[in-house]
Amino acid sequence: MNSLGDRLAAALEAGLEDTGPDVAVMLSGGVDSLSLVFALRSLGRNVKAYSFRLAGVESSDFRAAVNAAKLFNMEIVEIVLPTDVETLTSDVRMMVTTLGISSKAAVECTWPFLYAIPMIAEPDMVVGSASDGHFGISKQAMLHYRGSAESLDEYRDKTFGKADYAQVMTLGVLAAIHGLSCWAPYRSARVRDLFRGRSWDELNKPRQKQPILDAYSGEFE
Repeated sequence: MNSLGDRLAAALEAGLEDTGPDVAVMLSGGVDSLSLVFALRSLGRNVKAYSFRLAGVESSDFRAAVNAAKLFNMEIVEIVLPTDVETLTSDVRMMVTTLGISSKAAVECTWPFLYAIPMIAEPDMVVGSASDGHFGISKQAMLHYRGSAESLDEYRDKTFGKADYAQVMTLGVLAAIHGLSCWAPYRSARVRDLFRGRSWDELNKPRQKQPILDAYSGEFE
């Protein structure tokens, strides 16, 4: 699994081949988004972080993103999300009627990007979406597909077989509306192939998403 960093970099390099050096990363402070920062920097890219929070609330994810930006010397842009009912109702209606989103989870995951994407100054946005699918850390995967590498492969096939898994297609549409490109390297075939045949324990012990920690052990020390 020590080639995960190389594969992330290769997936990003292929997508960003004809673009400039400046790239936006949606940063949560977790290992998924940080791995993309490290991969992009290995390619010589200039990374600017973007992170969101609700108005009046400083979430643990946002604090982690700010701390990570300081630690790794990144500029970070704060995106404050509205909380008034009228705006939320209008946003949900738009996502359902215009974007065709039907599930509650998809609405929740897509909504912050309605405000994040218009603030991005770079031509390319990179997201850590779809990483969870490789590791089988959803409730469904933990209950029904954790037992063997074969069953986890079955879960991955079902999961990544969904056209808009992790809202990657929807985010691409939203990005394009604003003249941006959206890249989700964890959704790439290069990365997916690396996980085939790997068991849940192999991927999540001694720590959750251990291969990411191993790929960037120096940064995660």
